Amino acid sequence: MSKAEVVSMVMMRELLNLQKETILRKNLDDIKAGLTFVGDACDDKVKSVNEKIDKVKEELSSVKIIQGKISTDNNDLKLKSADIEDRNRRNNLRIDGLSESSDEKDWEKTKEKVNKLFAENLNIKREVKIERAHRVGVLSNNCERTIVLKLHNYEDKKVITDNASKLKGTNIFINEDFCSTTRKVRKELFAKAKIHRENGFYAQVVYNKLIVHEFRQNKCASTENVYRISIQSISVRSIMRHQKATTLKGDWDPNNMIQAVENVLNKTLSERKAVEMFGVKRSTLKRRIKEARLSQNG
Repeated sequence: MSKAEVVSMVMMRELLNLQKETILRKNLDDIKAGLTFVGDACDDKVKSVNEKIDKVKEELSSVKIIQGKISTDNNDLKLKSADIEDRNRRNNLRIDGLSESSDEKDWEKTKEKVNKLFAENLNIKREVKIERAHRVGVLSNNCERTIVLKLHNYEDKKVITDNASKLKGTNIFINEDFCSTTRKVRKELFAKAKIHRENGFYAQVVYNKLIVHEFRQNKCASTENVYRISIQSISVRSIMRHQKATTLKGDWDPNNMIQAVENVLNKTLSERKAVEMFGVKRSTLKRRIKEARLSQNG
């Protein structure tokens, strides 16, 4: 083999190696380009998914806000419904423990028995106008059913409740009539009040709230605790945040002023809220608060 042929073969081999290298580089570049494309596509996909997730989160947040508002509105409606029902029962009373006879089949028999109770046990001489008196609950031989009494006017109710203490020791009890929600609230509050009284505190249940404070010399002692109960959970919180007074002319209770003063002094309520809740005059409330503060400072 001549020298020229050897050189030619070497050059041919180098050309082949160069060609292989070129092809490999091209393939590698193609692979890199493909990977870059796939990577970019994945990045775009991830970005799109993240954007969708963020959008869903925003929508979910909006839904939660709307749900919270609906829940609040629903609770307010329940509060208003309970308040309206209690107002409709304003002239009602509940009598427990009054004996039930077998011939007590209609309202008239029950009314006669109730009128006899008022005349003989409560010593009420005036005529009490009863619109309706009926038993509620399932008939039982073990105990007497409760009588729900609807009176014609509030004045008769006031006379009856003022004389109800005369029934002490008779196992007959006369109480105001409230809707089932408020009755559950008051039952819980009375249990709380009993505990506070046993611990030496003054405790009073007023409608749907419990007022507790220490015994003091002056009449305007500050309220130590005001417990409220919500409808959803019978715990010590508020059931009627927006309770308004239903005080009518001639029905004003002096205890309302004392409670209003106590709540304002304890900063539980503002003067405006106290006026709305207890139905007192703001000018009178301001004067009583001033007197109470002077009494405390003195």
